[in-house]
Amino acid sequence: MIICRYTINFVSETISISKSAYSIFLLLFGIFYNHTTILTPKKNIGCKK
Repeated sequence: MIICRYTINFVSETISISKSAYSIFLLLFGIFYNHTTILTPKKNIGCKK
């Protein structure tokens, strides 16, 4: 019973840690994407031949 409870706690903690890491990654990616979009001239966006 103790092992089972410990496993459930470990799984829930791992899920919460991965969720926070994923949100931090999304935040960093959003900042990076916004910076590259701002730095890139608007003319280059879109495929024009």
